Amino acid sequence: MPGRPILRDAFARGMVFSAALTGALGGSLVLNLGAIVAFALGMAAGAAIAAFACNRWPGLSAPAWTLWPAAVALNPMVLLGAGYSIANWECLVGRTTGWSCLFTELGPMLCGLGLVPPAIGLIARWWAARQR
Repeated sequence: MPGRPILRDAFARGMVFSAALTGALGGSLVLNLGAIVAFALGMAAGAAIAAFACNRWPGLSAPAWTLWPAAVALNPMVLLGAGYSIANWECLVGRTTGWSCLFTELGPMLCGLGLVPPAIGLIARWWAARQR
């Protein structure tokens, strides 16, 4: 139901907390504490924005088959990764190499990591409903 406090919803809580954990795990690939914290905060902020947007449409109590794609599509980190991948498509397909393609895998990695938090959020919602 739109207008419901977002932090009281199991889907939103599960999505934001799992995004922070996913971001910390993704940032740990760099082996730098600053990268871990920044990536975890970025992923959590993106998930929070997606949860807020999903609260407006399709609603946090929407069926999973509508909520998961909306949460993925409305996550700014996923959109950033998709945009970066599109901008560097020549590096992804191997037509261009060199220093300009150093962070080519960052875009698909952001998109892939953005798929996990909405799924965890749906599991958290299912678990909360089961406990009632």
